[in-house]
Amino acid sequence: MSIFLSCGEVSGDNYLALLIKSLKGNGFNGALWGMLGPQSEGAGGLRVWSYQELHLMGFLEVLPSIPRLIRLKNAMVRKILSELPETVVVVDSPDFHLPLVKSLRRSGFSGAIVYLVPPTVWAWREGRCSILAEYCDLCLPLLSFENDFLLGKGVNSKWKGHPMLESLKNFTPPAGIVKETERTATITLLPGSRPGEIKRHLPVLLECASRISDLSLKPVFSISSTLPEGLKREMKKKISPWDFHEGSGRDIMSLSRAVIGVSGTVSVESMFLDRFMIVIYRGAFFSWFIYKLFISAPYISIPNIMADEMVFPEYLQQDVNVDNIIESLKKYVFDEAYSARVHEILSDLKDRMGAEGACDFWARCILEISGQ
Repeated sequence: MSIFLSCGEVSGDNYLALLIKSLKGNGFNGALWGMLGPQSEGAGGLRVWSYQELHLMGFLEVLPSIPRLIRLKNAMVRKILSELPETVVVVDSPDFHLPLVKSLRRSGFSGAIVYLVPPTVWAWREGRCSILAEYCDLCLPLLSFENDFLLGKGVNSKWKGHPMLESLKNFTPPAGIVKETERTATITLLPGSRPGEIKRHLPVLLECASRISDLSLKPVFSISSTLPEGLKREMKKKISPWDFHEGSGRDIMSLSRAVIGVSGTVSVESMFLDRFMIVIYRGAFFSWFIYKLFISAPYISIPNIMADEMVFPEYLQQDVNVDNIIESLKKYVFDEAYSARVHEILSDLKDRMGAEGACDFWARCILEISGQ
């Protein structure tokens, strides 16, 4: 017996690693293979393709890669039909995975298909619900409101809680990181985990570092361990003389007074770590135009969407500038009533993230649908 797995993001790689550990912990002894990243490979998965195949951002980056992505999808379909795994599990990255599952079904694949972290159909492209309902046997979303939305659209969906409830419960960073940050209140700066993100966000965060130091706070840049070595060396040169942490962003975030970083899973991590975050995002003009044309959600970060208010300040496109960011940071640091209200809301949001055991729940659902 085997299960095919596919992810295309750092966050998806993390979820797959947790799933692999839970599948093995629930007695699965078959092969776990597919398009993986370093975390899921390290957890025991067999990498046939690297998740870096999908490390693209925005329409302008994706368009030239479409022929290559079609070839990749077709190769995966052929491999899956050859190996005939009992179940296919795809994670996030809907622009690639939805065509993949459609091609699989239309090519005659009769095994189970599970979508872990399904598309944000509640925010835009609601029509994708019909694809999920027709081609996927089960969806496993991260949040309760996503589960409710999918069920309301006729999609078979199940939910128990968010996996970060466990992975960040009583989280303790490495001792060496503690020593580095114990003298001065630290502000973590996260320029992103992709080359395009770093190109657009690192310059303004470098400007912020100097202003943060003027506030008697310590700026520390987080450098993603998944970046190419050449880019990491280039970043370190630009970041000098500021401190940096290379590795897991949550290590340094957990010891920080606040976080400033690119929108993404990190905002949910900040919420679980009870850390204030200033969310920034700059996209290519055409990509942003398409985004604004189709998405009506008032916020881009999950904590703000859940709270239906601006718990974490968001600065997008031309509003991503050092004055806006530093003013929000000063308000949090020096306005005690404001900071107390932020943490009150964060506590409430964490209480709404479900029960522990999400990864075991995923594993049991997948094994059940696989006939185990």
